[in-house]
Amino acid sequence: TGSLALLQEYYAQLYSGTYMRSATLKGLAIHTVNEAGVNPGPDYEYGWGLLAVDKAANLITRNDGQEYIIDELNLVENDSIVIKVNSDGLSPLVATICWNDVPGNPAPISLNPEDLMLVNDLDMRIYDSDENEYLPWILDPENPDNGATFGDNFRDNVEKIEITEPVAG
Repeated sequence: TGSLALLQEYYAQLYSGTYMRSATLKGLAIHTVNEAGVNPGPDYEYGWGLLAVDKAANLITRNDGQEYIIDELNLVENDSIVIKVNSDGLSPLVATICWNDVPGNPAPISLNPEDLMLVNDLDMRIYDSDENEYLPWILDPENPDNGATFGDNFRDNVEKIEITEPVAG
């Protein structure tokens, strides 16, 4: 918590006293984590990974709207937002969205309820110049020991896409 508060303070120093929304801070933390666990991506043991405050602060510093983008947007129902980015073809391309969802209907008290509670299911996709589609990480609660795969994340309010070897352009 202290590390996240320091990131908020640093952001406010750079951006005229403006603080990040809670979803932005959460997205930044998830976007910049260090990998943890046996398999790449999130898992049920380590979550998204280990907090990397140095990486998050570096991203805040380099938030130039070109190579690095931290943006707080509002999405209108049934609309979409398109952001064009260029890859050098050398560095991994990583994109993360995070939002505060409205409360869903609580599931009955149980261990690991299967009820979906997400009200606003936002979807993120990345397309390269050849129209190849890249999807976010997903976990399978039926097989919690399996590594994360890529697909339509309809369970939670974070979507993260990582392309380790993107095509230049």
